[in-house]
Amino acid sequence: MRWRYEFVATRHGTGEEILISRYFLAVDIYDARKVLAAVLSTKKVHRSPQADVIRLIDPDGDEVWHARLGPQRR
Repeated sequence: MRWRYEFVATRHGTGEEILISRYFLAVDIYDARKVLAAVLSTKKVHRSPQADVIRLIDPDGDEVWHARLGPQRR
């Protein structure tokens, strides 16, 4: 199934800005969270504004998990 993660800037401007959105394949939410953990340990977002949230979107397009990113991503 196709899942998606999004790096989002929420603290700047009047609305949310999606900086990176990528699809990937995963069998279920447990598999998707493993992929997301690998992404979080390797991906850096070097843009202005900086991402402060990451979201996990299921195959139906619903957000199933999100987390605030700490200062190490700034």
